[in-house]
Amino acid sequence: MLPLKNIRLGLFTSLFGEATLTNEGQGVSNRDSGKLWIYGLKLEYEIVDNLSLLLVYDWRRIKTNINVPSEISDFFQIGTYNNLSFGLKFNFGKSDILKSIQL
Repeated sequence: MLPLKNIRLGLFTSLFGEATLTNEGQGVSNRDSGKLWIYGLKLEYEIVDNLSLLLVYDWRRIKTNINVPSEISDFFQIGTYNNLSFGLKFNFGKSDILKSIQL
């Protein structure tokens, strides 16, 4: 039973991730990498069984490995990004896969 009918709220995180950043322009491309952390909040409203409206906000932080002169390294060393996503979520079946697997 849900505390609020048809509404689900969730928190998520991703620690110790890796990010690859690719830049292309005027025939030149560059690829950089870095450590990625994500923290987020998810809100779902179930319209009918197995169909929900979805709103997701996440904050991302990338600590890069970009080699630049020390005068500008503070600008390139850490990047933060805010993402807001909207969508539809389709579920298949009545229970999750983990409950159906018997060990």
